[in-house]
Amino acid sequence: MFYCREKKGSLNFKASDVLVFVTLVLAFVLLFAASQAFAEKTQIKIGVIGPMDYMQGRHHWMGAEMAAEEINATGGVYLDGKQCSIELVQADSNEMKSIPDAIGVMERLITSNEVDFVVGGFRSEAVLGMQDVASRYKKIFINVGSGHPQLTQRVNEDYDKYKYFFRLGSCNMELAEQIHLAALKMVTDAVTRELGIKKPKVALLGEKLMWVDPTFELIKDHAAELGIEVVGEWRPSYSSNDLTAEFTGIKNAGAQVIYDIASGPVAQTFSKQWGEMKIPAAAIGINVPAQDSEFWKKTNGNVEYEAAWSTFPPVPMTERTLPYIEKFKKINNTAPSVYSQTYEAVYILKKAIERAGGNLDADRVVQELEKTDHVAAVGRIRFTDRDDKYTHDMRIEPGYVTTSFIQWLDEAQVCVWPPPGGEWKGVKYEGTEYYKLPPWVVAYWKDRE
Repeated sequence: MFYCREKKGSLNFKASDVLVFVTLVLAFVLLFAASQAFAEKTQIKIGVIGPMDYMQGRHHWMGAEMAAEEINATGGVYLDGKQCSIELVQADSNEMKSIPDAIGVMERLITSNEVDFVVGGFRSEAVLGMQDVASRYKKIFINVGSGHPQLTQRVNEDYDKYKYFFRLGSCNMELAEQIHLAALKMVTDAVTRELGIKKPKVALLGEKLMWVDPTFELIKDHAAELGIEVVGEWRPSYSSNDLTAEFTGIKNAGAQVIYDIASGPVAQTFSKQWGEMKIPAAAIGINVPAQDSEFWKKTNGNVEYEAAWSTFPPVPMTERTLPYIEKFKKINNTAPSVYSQTYEAVYILKKAIERAGGNLDADRVVQELEKTDHVAAVGRIRFTDRDDKYTHDMRIEPGYVTTSFIQWLDEAQVCVWPPPGGEWKGVKYEGTEYYKLPPWVVAYWKDRE
Protein backbone atom coordinates (compact mmCIF):
# COMPACT_ATOMS: atom_id res chain seq x y z
CA MET A 1 0.00 0.00 0.00
CA PHE A 2 1.37 3.36 -1.04
CA TYR A 3 0.42 6.69 0.36
CA CYS A 4 1.85 10.19 0.63
CA ARG A 5 2.07 12.20 3.77
CA GLU A 6 2.57 15.90 3.96
CA LYS A 7 5.93 17.12 5.25
CA LYS A 8 6.64 20.55 6.53
CA GLY A 9 8.08 22.72 3.78
CA SER A 10 7.13 20.27 1.05
CA LEU A 11 4.94 21.11 -1.97
CA ASN A 12 1.31 20.25 -1.52
CA PHE A 13 -0.36 19.24 -4.84
CA LYS A 14 -4.11 19.05 -4.99
CA ALA A 15 -5.76 16.59 -7.36
CA SER A 16 -7.04 19.48 -9.47
CA ASP A 17 -3.53 20.90 -9.79
CA VAL A 18 -2.21 17.57 -10.98
CA LEU A 19 -5.00 17.30 -13.53
CA VAL A 20 -4.22 20.75 -14.92
CA PHE A 21 -0.52 19.94 -15.06
CA VAL A 22 -1.08 16.64 -16.85
CA THR A 23 -3.48 18.30 -19.31
CA LEU A 24 -0.92 20.99 -20.16
CA VAL A 25 1.84 18.45 -20.66
CA LEU A 26 -0.39 16.31 -22.86
CA ALA A 27 -1.43 19.31 -24.92
CA PHE A 28 2.22 20.28 -25.36
CA VAL A 29 3.13 16.76 -26.43
CA LEU A 30 0.29 16.63 -28.96
CA LEU A 31 1.13 20.06 -30.32
CA PHE A 32 4.79 19.11 -30.62
CA ALA A 33 3.86 15.85 -32.37
CA ALA A 34 1.57 17.67 -34.81
CA SER A 35 4.21 20.25 -35.61
CA GLN A 36 6.78 17.49 -36.09
CA ALA A 37 4.38 15.61 -38.35
CA PHE A 38 3.93 18.69 -40.52
CA ALA A 39 7.63 19.50 -40.45
CA GLU A 40 8.41 15.95 -41.50
CA LYS A 41 5.72 15.74 -44.19
CA THR A 42 7.33 14.10 -47.18
CA GLN A 43 4.31 13.55 -49.41
CA ILE A 44 1.38 15.56 -50.73
CA LYS A 45 -1.70 13.36 -51.01
CA ILE A 46 -4.00 13.97 -53.96
CA GLY A 47 -7.25 12.06 -54.21
CA VAL A 48 -8.32 10.99 -57.71
CA ILE A 49 -12.07 10.37 -57.74
CA GLY A 50 -14.10 8.96 -60.62
CA PRO A 51 -16.02 5.91 -61.90
CA MET A 52 -13.02 3.60 -62.18
CA ASP A 53 -14.91 0.85 -64.01
CA TYR A 54 -15.49 3.25 -66.91
CA MET A 55 -13.29 5.16 -69.33
CA GLN A 56 -13.95 8.41 -67.45
CA GLY A 57 -12.50 7.21 -64.15
CA ARG A 58 -9.69 5.25 -65.76
CA HIS A 59 -8.56 8.34 -67.69
CA HIS A 60 -8.82 10.43 -64.50
CA TRP A 61 -6.31 8.03 -62.97
CA MET A 62 -4.07 7.73 -66.04
CA GLY A 63 -3.69 11.50 -66.40
CA ALA A 64 -2.97 12.11 -62.71
CA GLU A 65 -0.55 9.17 -62.58
CA MET A 66 1.43 10.50 -65.55
CA ALA A 67 1.77 13.92 -63.94
CA ALA A 68 2.71 12.55 -60.50
CA GLU A 69 5.39 10.30 -61.97
CA GLU A 70 6.89 13.17 -64.00
CA ILE A 71 6.85 15.56 -61.04
CA ASN A 72 8.30 13.02 -58.60
CA ALA A 73 11.03 12.10 -61.09
CA THR A 74 12.18 15.74 -61.16
CA GLY A 75 12.23 16.27 -57.40
CA GLY A 76 8.58 16.66 -56.44
CA VAL A 77 6.86 19.75 -55.08
CA TYR A 78 8.62 22.45 -53.05
CA LEU A 79 6.91 22.37 -49.65
CA ASP A 80 7.97 24.11 -46.45
CA GLY A 81 11.57 24.42 -47.49
CA LYS A 82 12.04 20.98 -49.01
CA GLN A 83 10.96 18.84 -51.92
CA CYS A 84 7.99 16.49 -51.33
CA SER A 85 6.71 13.75 -53.58
CA ILE A 86 3.10 13.34 -54.69
CA GLU A 87 1.11 10.35 -53.50
CA LEU A 88 -2.10 9.57 -55.37
CA VAL A 89 -5.11 7.96 -53.71
CA GLN A 90 -7.57 6.28 -56.08
CA ALA A 91 -11.26 6.49 -55.18
CA ASP A 92 -13.94 4.68 -57.19
CA SER A 93 -16.96 7.01 -56.97
CA ASN A 94 -19.46 4.62 -58.62
CA GLU A 95 -21.14 7.84 -59.76
CA MET A 96 -22.43 6.28 -62.98
CA LYS A 97 -24.82 4.23 -60.88
CA SER A 98 -25.20 5.97 -57.51
CA ILE A 99 -25.00 9.62 -56.50
CA PRO A 100 -25.07 8.77 -52.74
CA ASP A 101 -22.13 6.42 -53.28
CA ALA A 102 -20.13 9.20 -54.91
CA ILE A 103 -20.82 11.61 -52.06
CA GLY A 104 -19.86 8.99 -49.47
CA VAL A 105 -16.63 8.16 -51.29
CA MET A 106 -15.69 11.85 -51.36
CA GLU A 107 -16.33 12.07 -47.63
CA ARG A 108 -14.10 9.08 -46.91
CA LEU A 109 -11.40 10.34 -49.25
CA ILE A 110 -11.12 13.51 -47.18
CA THR A 111 -11.71 12.15 -43.66
CA SER A 112 -10.23 8.64 -43.75
CA ASN A 113 -7.59 8.96 -46.45
CA GLU A 114 -6.78 12.51 -45.34
CA VAL A 115 -5.94 13.78 -48.81
CA ASP A 116 -4.68 17.33 -49.24
CA PHE A 117 -6.45 17.93 -52.58
CA VAL A 118 -8.96 16.18 -54.85
CA VAL A 119 -9.12 15.99 -58.66
CA GLY A 120 -11.63 14.25 -60.94
CA GLY A 121 -15.40 13.91 -60.76
CA PHE A 122 -17.59 13.22 -63.78
CA ARG A 123 -21.39 13.12 -63.53
CA SER A 124 -22.77 16.60 -62.77
CA GLU A 125 -25.48 15.39 -60.39
CA ALA A 126 -22.82 13.59 -58.33
CA VAL A 127 -20.24 16.35 -58.56
CA LEU A 128 -22.71 18.81 -57.04
CA GLY A 129 -22.77 16.59 -53.96
CA MET A 130 -18.99 16.12 -53.99
CA GLN A 131 -18.62 19.88 -54.23
CA ASP A 132 -20.65 20.34 -51.05
CA VAL A 133 -18.48 17.83 -49.19
CA ALA A 134 -15.21 19.43 -50.35
CA SER A 135 -16.48 22.88 -49.42
CA ARG A 136 -17.52 21.74 -45.96
CA TYR A 137 -13.98 20.50 -45.27
CA LYS A 138 -12.36 23.42 -47.16
CA LYS A 139 -10.59 21.04 -49.51
CA ILE A 140 -9.59 22.23 -52.97
CA PHE A 141 -11.42 20.16 -55.58
CA ILE A 142 -10.41 20.53 -59.24
CA ASN A 143 -13.23 18.97 -61.24
CA VAL A 144 -12.22 17.38 -64.53
CA GLY A 145 -15.22 16.18 -66.47
CA SER A 146 -18.54 17.83 -65.56
CA GLY A 147 -20.23 20.40 -67.74
CA HIS A 148 -23.26 21.77 -65.90
CA PRO A 149 -23.15 25.57 -65.40
CA GLN A 150 -24.51 25.38 -61.84
CA LEU A 151 -21.20 24.06 -60.54
CA THR A 152 -19.29 27.29 -61.07
CA GLN A 153 -22.32 29.54 -60.74
CA ARG A 154 -22.41 28.40 -57.13
CA VAL A 155 -18.87 29.73 -56.66
CA ASN A 156 -20.00 33.14 -57.83
CA GLU A 157 -23.13 33.14 -55.66
CA ASP A 158 -21.45 31.92 -52.44
CA TYR A 159 -17.74 32.50 -52.91
CA ASP A 160 -16.69 32.00 -49.29
CA LYS A 161 -18.27 28.55 -49.25
CA TYR A 162 -17.44 27.26 -52.73
CA LYS A 163 -14.18 29.05 -53.58
CA TYR A 164 -12.33 25.73 -53.21
CA PHE A 165 -13.91 24.43 -56.44
CA PHE A 166 -12.31 24.87 -59.89
CA ARG A 167 -13.23 23.30 -63.25
CA LEU A 168 -10.92 21.96 -65.97
CA GLY A 169 -11.52 19.62 -68.87
CA SER A 170 -15.19 19.54 -69.78
CA CYS A 171 -16.50 22.94 -70.73
CA ASN A 172 -19.24 24.80 -68.96
CA MET A 173 -22.02 24.05 -71.42
CA GLU A 174 -23.11 27.69 -71.48
CA LEU A 175 -19.63 29.15 -71.89
CA ALA A 176 -19.11 26.78 -74.83
CA GLU A 177 -22.36 27.77 -76.51
CA GLN A 178 -20.67 29.58 -79.40
CA ILE A 179 -18.65 26.45 -80.15
CA HIS A 180 -21.62 24.09 -80.25
CA LEU A 181 -23.66 26.46 -82.40
CA ALA A 182 -20.76 26.97 -84.81
CA ALA A 183 -20.10 23.24 -85.13
CA LEU A 184 -23.78 22.49 -85.73
CA LYS A 185 -23.88 25.23 -88.36
CA MET A 186 -20.88 23.64 -90.07
CA VAL A 187 -23.02 20.53 -90.68
CA THR A 188 -26.30 22.25 -91.51
CA ASP A 189 -24.46 24.50 -93.98
CA ALA A 190 -23.13 21.36 -95.67
CA VAL A 191 -26.70 20.03 -95.89
CA THR A 192 -27.86 23.26 -97.51
CA ARG A 193 -24.88 23.48 -99.84
CA GLU A 194 -24.77 19.84 -100.99
CA LEU A 195 -28.42 18.81 -100.75
CA GLY A 196 -30.10 22.11 -101.57
CA ILE A 197 -32.20 22.00 -98.39
CA LYS A 198 -32.71 25.62 -97.36
CA LYS A 199 -33.96 24.95 -93.83
CA PRO A 200 -32.40 21.73 -92.49
CA LYS A 201 -34.29 19.72 -89.90
CA VAL A 202 -32.39 18.87 -86.74
CA ALA A 203 -33.17 16.17 -84.16
CA LEU A 204 -31.83 16.35 -80.62
CA LEU A 205 -30.86 13.07 -78.96
CA GLY A 206 -29.21 13.08 -75.54
CA GLU A 207 -28.93 10.90 -72.46
CA LYS A 208 -31.39 11.81 -69.73
CA LEU A 209 -28.92 13.63 -67.47
CA MET A 210 -28.83 17.27 -66.36
CA TRP A 211 -25.62 18.26 -68.17
CA VAL A 212 -27.37 17.79 -71.53
CA ASP A 213 -30.14 20.31 -70.83
CA PRO A 214 -28.27 23.64 -71.37
CA THR A 215 -27.02 22.75 -74.86
CA PHE A 216 -30.39 21.48 -76.08
CA GLU A 217 -32.10 24.62 -74.77
CA LEU A 218 -29.41 26.68 -76.48
CA ILE A 219 -29.98 25.03 -79.87
CA LYS A 220 -33.76 25.46 -79.61
CA ASP A 221 -33.36 29.11 -78.60
CA HIS A 222 -31.08 29.81 -81.59
CA ALA A 223 -32.90 27.71 -84.19
CA ALA A 224 -34.18 30.72 -86.13
CA GLU A 225 -30.77 32.34 -86.13
CA LEU A 226 -29.19 29.12 -87.41
CA GLY A 227 -31.86 28.74 -90.09
CA ILE A 228 -32.91 25.29 -88.86
CA GLU A 229 -36.03 23.54 -87.64
CA VAL A 230 -35.77 21.41 -84.50
CA VAL A 231 -38.10 18.46 -85.16
CA GLY A 232 -37.95 16.79 -81.77
CA GLU A 233 -36.01 15.83 -78.68
CA TRP A 234 -35.26 12.24 -77.66
CA ARG A 235 -33.86 11.50 -74.17
CA PRO A 236 -32.99 7.83 -73.59
CA SER A 237 -31.35 6.43 -70.46
CA TYR A 238 -27.59 6.96 -70.21
CA SER A 239 -27.21 3.16 -70.17
CA SER A 240 -29.62 2.28 -73.00
CA ASN A 241 -28.46 -0.52 -75.29
CA ASP A 242 -31.14 -0.08 -77.95
CA LEU A 243 -32.10 3.13 -79.75
CA THR A 244 -34.21 1.58 -82.49
CA ALA A 245 -37.33 3.45 -81.39
CA GLU A 246 -35.49 6.76 -81.17
CA PHE A 247 -33.87 6.37 -84.58
CA THR A 248 -37.20 5.37 -86.13
CA GLY A 249 -38.81 8.49 -84.70
CA ILE A 250 -35.98 10.69 -85.95
CA LYS A 251 -36.17 9.22 -89.46
CA ASN A 252 -39.95 9.63 -89.53
CA ALA A 253 -39.55 13.26 -88.44
CA GLY A 254 -37.49 13.91 -91.58
CA ALA A 255 -34.32 15.08 -89.82
CA GLN A 256 -31.21 15.63 -91.93
CA VAL A 257 -29.00 16.21 -88.86
CA ILE A 258 -28.82 14.73 -85.34
CA TYR A 259 -27.15 16.64 -82.54
CA ASP A 260 -26.33 13.92 -80.03
CA ILE A 261 -25.02 14.29 -76.48
CA ALA A 262 -23.96 11.26 -74.46
CA SER A 263 -21.18 10.16 -72.14
CA GLY A 264 -22.47 6.85 -70.77
CA PRO A 265 -22.85 3.45 -72.48
CA VAL A 266 -25.66 4.83 -74.66
CA ALA A 267 -23.02 6.80 -76.58
CA GLN A 268 -21.57 3.61 -78.02
CA THR A 269 -25.08 2.30 -78.69
CA PHE A 270 -25.79 5.49 -80.64
CA SER A 271 -22.75 5.24 -82.91
CA LYS A 272 -23.10 1.53 -83.53
CA GLN A 273 -26.80 1.61 -84.46
CA TRP A 274 -26.55 4.90 -86.37
CA GLY A 275 -24.02 3.29 -88.71
CA GLU A 276 -25.68 -0.12 -88.87
CA MET A 277 -29.10 1.31 -89.69
CA LYS A 278 -27.62 3.94 -92.04
CA ILE A 279 -29.82 6.62 -90.52
CA PRO A 280 -30.23 9.35 -93.17
CA ALA A 281 -29.19 12.14 -90.82
CA ALA A 282 -25.64 13.40 -90.28
CA ALA A 283 -24.50 12.92 -86.66
CA ILE A 284 -22.60 15.55 -84.72
CA GLY A 285 -22.46 16.39 -81.04
CA ILE A 286 -20.80 15.42 -77.78
CA ASN A 287 -20.17 11.71 -77.93
CA VAL A 288 -17.56 11.39 -75.18
CA PRO A 289 -16.48 7.77 -75.81
CA ALA A 290 -15.91 8.69 -79.47
CA GLN A 291 -12.73 10.43 -78.27
CA ASP A 292 -11.29 6.98 -77.60
CA SER A 293 -8.83 5.97 -80.31
CA GLU A 294 -10.24 2.42 -80.11
CA PHE A 295 -13.83 3.57 -80.69
CA TRP A 296 -13.82 2.62 -84.37
CA LYS A 297 -13.15 -1.01 -83.38
CA LYS A 298 -15.64 -0.90 -80.51
CA THR A 299 -18.42 0.13 -82.92
CA ASN A 300 -17.32 -2.28 -85.68
CA GLY A 301 -16.57 0.73 -87.85
CA ASN A 302 -20.09 2.14 -87.59
CA VAL A 303 -18.82 5.43 -86.14
CA GLU A 304 -17.42 6.25 -89.60
CA TYR A 305 -18.48 9.80 -90.63
CA GLU A 306 -19.77 10.71 -87.18
CA ALA A 307 -18.49 14.07 -85.89
CA ALA A 308 -17.92 14.65 -82.19
CA TRP A 309 -16.58 17.24 -79.77
CA SER A 310 -12.98 16.48 -78.87
CA THR A 311 -10.40 17.64 -76.37
CA PHE A 312 -7.36 16.17 -78.08
CA PRO A 313 -7.67 16.26 -81.87
CA PRO A 314 -4.55 15.09 -83.73
CA VAL A 315 -3.44 18.68 -84.47
CA PRO A 316 -1.03 21.05 -82.68
CA MET A 317 -3.33 23.32 -80.67
CA THR A 318 -0.20 24.21 -78.67
CA GLU A 319 3.37 22.94 -78.82
CA ARG A 320 2.43 20.47 -76.07
CA THR A 321 -0.56 18.82 -77.79
CA LEU A 322 1.05 16.18 -79.99
CA PRO A 323 3.83 15.21 -77.53
CA TYR A 324 1.20 14.72 -74.80
CA ILE A 325 -1.01 12.56 -77.04
CA GLU A 326 2.00 10.49 -78.12
CA LYS A 327 3.24 9.91 -74.55
CA PHE A 328 -0.25 9.10 -73.23
CA LYS A 329 -0.75 6.53 -76.00
CA LYS A 330 2.66 4.97 -75.37
CA ILE A 331 1.99 4.53 -71.64
CA ASN A 332 -1.72 3.66 -71.73
CA ASN A 333 -2.26 2.12 -75.19
CA THR A 334 -5.09 4.54 -75.94
CA ALA A 335 -5.52 8.19 -76.87
CA PRO A 336 -6.26 10.68 -74.08
CA SER A 337 -9.78 11.93 -73.47
CA VAL A 338 -11.04 15.04 -71.71
CA TYR A 339 -10.90 13.19 -68.36
CA SER A 340 -7.14 12.75 -68.60
CA GLN A 341 -6.76 16.45 -67.90
CA THR A 342 -6.24 15.49 -64.28
CA TYR A 343 -2.70 15.60 -65.67
CA GLU A 344 -2.93 19.38 -66.00
CA ALA A 345 -4.80 19.66 -62.69
CA VAL A 346 -1.89 18.07 -60.82
CA TYR A 347 0.63 20.37 -62.50
CA ILE A 348 -1.52 23.43 -61.84
CA LEU A 349 -1.74 22.45 -58.16
CA LYS A 350 2.04 22.03 -57.96
CA LYS A 351 2.61 25.52 -59.37
CA ALA A 352 0.02 27.10 -57.07
CA ILE A 353 1.49 25.44 -53.96
CA GLU A 354 4.96 26.67 -54.85
CA ARG A 355 3.76 30.19 -55.62
CA ALA A 356 2.10 30.14 -52.19
CA GLY A 357 5.56 29.69 -50.69
CA GLY A 358 5.40 25.94 -50.40
CA ASN A 359 2.29 26.08 -48.25
CA LEU A 360 -0.74 23.77 -48.16
CA ASP A 361 -3.11 26.27 -46.56
CA ALA A 362 -6.24 25.99 -48.73
CA ASP A 363 -7.06 29.71 -48.77
CA ARG A 364 -3.53 30.64 -49.83
CA VAL A 365 -3.48 27.99 -52.55
CA VAL A 366 -6.90 29.18 -53.82
CA GLN A 367 -5.46 32.68 -54.24
CA GLU A 368 -2.62 31.27 -56.33
CA LEU A 369 -4.90 29.00 -58.37
CA GLU A 370 -6.85 32.11 -59.34
CA LYS A 371 -3.62 33.46 -60.90
CA THR A 372 -3.12 30.35 -63.04
CA ASP A 373 -1.72 30.98 -66.52
CA HIS A 374 -0.73 27.55 -67.77
CA VAL A 375 -0.01 26.45 -71.34
CA ALA A 376 -1.43 22.96 -71.63
CA ALA A 377 -1.94 20.41 -74.38
CA VAL A 378 -5.49 21.76 -74.88
CA GLY A 379 -4.58 25.44 -74.95
CA ARG A 380 -3.75 28.24 -72.54
CA ILE A 381 -5.57 27.65 -69.26
CA ARG A 382 -6.78 30.56 -67.15
CA PHE A 383 -9.73 30.61 -64.78
CA THR A 384 -12.62 33.05 -64.91
CA ASP A 385 -12.59 35.87 -62.35
CA ARG A 386 -14.34 36.04 -59.01
CA ASP A 387 -16.94 38.52 -60.33
CA ASP A 388 -17.70 36.38 -63.40
CA LYS A 389 -21.13 34.71 -63.47
CA TYR A 390 -19.27 31.39 -63.61
CA THR A 391 -16.35 31.76 -61.21
CA HIS A 392 -13.30 29.45 -61.42
CA ASP A 393 -14.29 28.09 -64.81
CA MET A 394 -11.91 27.43 -67.67
CA ARG A 395 -11.86 30.28 -70.19
CA ILE A 396 -13.30 29.12 -73.53
CA GLU A 397 -12.30 31.57 -76.27
CA PRO A 398 -9.65 32.19 -78.93
CA GLY A 399 -6.24 32.56 -77.36
CA TYR A 400 -7.15 30.23 -74.50
CA VAL A 401 -9.00 26.92 -74.88
CA THR A 402 -11.18 26.52 -77.98
CA THR A 403 -11.73 22.73 -77.95
CA SER A 404 -12.51 21.14 -81.32
CA PHE A 405 -14.60 18.63 -83.25
CA ILE A 406 -13.24 15.51 -84.92
CA GLN A 407 -14.83 13.33 -87.59
CA TRP A 408 -14.15 9.63 -87.92
CA LEU A 409 -12.84 9.05 -91.46
CA ASP A 410 -11.02 5.96 -92.76
CA GLU A 411 -10.71 4.48 -89.26
CA ALA A 412 -9.08 7.59 -87.81
CA GLN A 413 -10.02 10.83 -86.08
CA VAL A 414 -9.68 13.90 -88.28
CA CYS A 415 -10.01 17.43 -86.90
CA VAL A 416 -12.78 19.28 -88.79
CA TRP A 417 -13.50 22.23 -86.47
CA PRO A 418 -12.37 25.00 -86.17
CA PRO A 419 -12.45 24.83 -89.98
CA PRO A 420 -9.10 24.86 -91.80
CA GLY A 421 -9.59 28.24 -93.43
CA GLY A 422 -9.90 30.15 -90.16
CA GLU A 423 -13.60 30.80 -90.76
CA TRP A 424 -14.26 30.77 -86.99
CA LYS A 425 -12.71 33.92 -85.53
CA GLY A 426 -9.48 33.36 -87.43
CA VAL A 427 -8.62 30.23 -85.41
CA LYS A 428 -7.07 27.39 -87.38
CA TYR A 429 -4.85 24.45 -86.60
CA GLU A 430 -2.45 22.80 -89.01
CA GLY A 431 -3.78 19.46 -90.23
CA THR A 432 -7.49 20.29 -89.98
CA GLU A 433 -9.76 19.20 -92.88
CA TYR A 434 -13.22 20.24 -94.02
CA TYR A 435 -16.22 18.26 -92.75
CA LYS A 436 -17.76 15.59 -95.04
CA LEU A 437 -21.41 14.53 -95.11
CA PRO A 438 -21.95 10.74 -94.84
CA PRO A 439 -22.42 9.40 -98.41
CA TRP A 440 -25.58 7.45 -97.51
CA VAL A 441 -27.16 10.65 -96.18
CA VAL A 442 -26.36 12.43 -99.45
CA ALA A 443 -27.73 9.52 -101.50
CA TYR A 444 -30.94 9.28 -99.43
CA TRP A 445 -31.86 12.94 -99.82
CA LYS A 446 -30.70 13.24 -103.43
CA ASP A 447 -33.11 10.43 -104.32
CA ARG A 448 -35.97 12.55 -102.94
CA GLU A 449 -35.30 15.64 -105.04
